[in-house]
Order: sequence, then structure tokens, then C-alpha cells
Amino acid sequence: HVSDEKTGEIDTDPASGVKGPTIEVTSDDHGVLISLTDNSNFGMFPIASAEPAVEMVSLMEKVAGILNERRGSLVVRGHTDGRPFRSGTNDNWRLSMARAHIAFHLLTRTGLDEARVERIEGYADRQLKVADDPLASENRRIEIYLRQEAPN
Repeated sequence: HVSDEKTGEIDTDPASGVKGPTIEVTSDDHGVLISLTDNSNFGMFPIASAEPAVEMVSLMEKVAGILNERRGSLVVRGHTDGRPFRSGTNDNWRLSMARAHIAFHLLTRTGLDEARVERIEGYADRQLKVADDPLASENRRIEIYLRQEAPN
């Protein structure tokens, strides 16, 4: 469950009955990181696919609304788990990039100015959130980094 008085509320707490990813919001001196993470009860995308779940589409509309109320440029990042994946046309690198690109598309189709997106990045399984369990669902995530504008 993530709540922000100024920007509204996004609820994906499993106890509430709302199905969706785990959402974590952290900040540093340069901006705010919104991390949307798969969990044992929900996957944003089917395994080895960049086709978003219906709940993911709805959630990204809410995230876009919140981002529209904030200033700053954005970086959209895709991460996969450590499951070995390679086909004739795909691998974890392409999959993480495709998922990040879908997240970008979902954000911009609901009115987020695409000029605000500085980069779209795919990390494959190179930055695992749960390093001691490469197959953990928490390693599959989309991150949106909102860079704070430098003061004038």
C-alpha cells in the first residue's frame, strides 16, 4: 500500500483484495524511485512475456497521473529474474528492455509527456533485488526514477 497526500493513493495491499504488484517508493538526493515488483500472488507480465496483465495497465494509468503532478525527468527500467531464458528471438536482455518499453508506452498513452522520459533501460538479471534467490518473483520489476530538477 502506497499513499501520498499530495498525489493520491495506489492500493495493492493483498489484504485489501486488490490484485497487483508490490510498490515501494524511496528517495535519495537526486530523485524518487518507484519500484513495481512482482510478488508470489501477482505477476505484472507472464513468464517470458512483455504482455502486461490487465491490472498492470490500470496501475500504470494511476502512476502516470501521479507523475503528471510532479516535475522532473524520468528513467524507466526493466528487470528480470535469474531464470535462464533464451529462445531464437529473445533473451533476458531483450525481455527486460521490452517490459520497460511497455511501461513507457502505458505511462505515455494516458497523457504523460514522453519528452520527460530521459531513458528506457533494460537490466536483464544483472541487478537482482534478492541476490541470494535469483528465481525470486521480487527480482522481476519495473522501476521508474523521477529525477528532481536542479534548483535555479
